[in-house]
Amino acid sequence: MPIVVDASGALVAADRCDMATLLVNQQVTLYDGRQVTVKSSFQRLKEAAEQMTLAAYSAQCGVPVAQIQQLAETFTRYGRKAAVITHGCMMAGNGFYNAWATMMLNVLIGNMSLSGGVFLGGGQFNGVSDGSRYNLVSFPGQVKPKGLNIARSNTAYETSDEYREKVAAGVSPWPAKAP
Repeated sequence: MPIVVDASGALVAADRCDMATLLVNQQVTLYDGRQVTVKSSFQRLKEAAEQMTLAAYSAQCGVPVAQIQQLAETFTRYGRKAAVITHGCMMAGNGFYNAWATMMLNVLIGNMSLSGGVFLGGGQFNGVSDGSRYNLVSFPGQVKPKGLNIARSNTAYETSDEYREKVAAGVSPWPAKAP
């Protein structure tokens, strides 16, 4: 059952909370009396993003700081009325991460699954078929896929080799490594 922190700071079931707190970093007392720190996923995302400065991100991607700031201001100016969709960038070898990062912009402005926002509905890659030049559906020496889907979809992490190996070694299976 997903748990969130409500406006009063109490832990409650997500389906019983009209408005949760996004940035959570607090101590919680467990039933056995131990104190643990809990953080919301949004808090962890914020902390991860703040591990580098805007200047460092700029140097890494080759886009000037001023242009990054201008794009951010333009994109967020419309609140939830803005939307981003992606197509071509997902066909690269690292395309899942490109598409995921692009779609996360919708999450950050709060328009996922809202009227006027973005709804995820799937679709499929149309590049696997018998073509006029190459048969990409089946060919001699074809290696069949195995393991987890790179998008980590349609299966639970707990069924993966990585999870089982970490548990068997007596270490925490969390966080999972990116494929």
